[in-house]
Amino acid sequence: MDYKHKGTLSKGGMVNMDEIKNAVELLLKARRVSALTGAGMSAESGIQTFRDKDGIWTKMDPMKWATREGYLENPRLVWEWYEARRNQVKNSKPNDGHRAMAEFEKIFGHFSVATQNIDGFHKLSGSKNVHELHGNIFRNKCFDENKILEELDESTIPPRCPHCGALARPDVVWFGEVLPQEVWEAAFDDAKNSDVYMVVGTSGTVYPAAGLAAIAKKNDAKVVIINPEDSEIDLLADVLIKGKSGEVLPEILRGLQAGK
Repeated sequence: MDYKHKGTLSKGGMVNMDEIKNAVELLLKARRVSALTGAGMSAESGIQTFRDKDGIWTKMDPMKWATREGYLENPRLVWEWYEARRNQVKNSKPNDGHRAMAEFEKIFGHFSVATQNIDGFHKLSGSKNVHELHGNIFRNKCFDENKILEELDESTIPPRCPHCGALARPDVVWFGEVLPQEVWEAAFDDAKNSDVYMVVGTSGTVYPAAGLAAIAKKNDAKVVIINPEDSEIDLLADVLIKGKSGEVLPEILRGLQAGK
């Protein structure tokens, strides 16, 4: 396989093109491919992260802003903070990495994305097979009954569930909560049955999502990790690419298109 690099990569083009080629060669042999994406992809779209050295949780107590108890203590304040986060996402947009992943669905017999991000950018980019492990900031649900609320009367802040009168809340996974079972099971099954598993833009520290790569590896998948920084799961990688998703994934896409 031979293809020419196009575009400008970060750090003066220091991303290892040989590793990109190695990733492409693995992917060309694969029928089932799945991916796990994390906050690094959102950061490339200008969305502030939570756990990085300058992330939100270095300045704010997550127990007050991202727990059931914290919400009940000051529901209006927490709701308005999530509204500010929603506005930040609305003022951002998917990057080339999101768009490249959407194109992967057209190339492989099966391609899915399990994401820790709550911005909805994968679906907005055209990806259809997406497992939103930590929820979606643009959805809301009933605090008491956990049911998704399609419409809300926002004349009161925070709004109330139109069915039972309980508080509405963002449909995101807070500290102390489990991942949605059906979503997790789908992501687990895809990892278990992948020929190649990609890990993109995540530090590999948040479980259980970070364990998906190990599940894939245990079941004989090849693991491709793409991240500008070192991650906790780098030792699992068959191919390790130090670079931004918005630069590396379009290069991989070009290689796949040239090799098909």
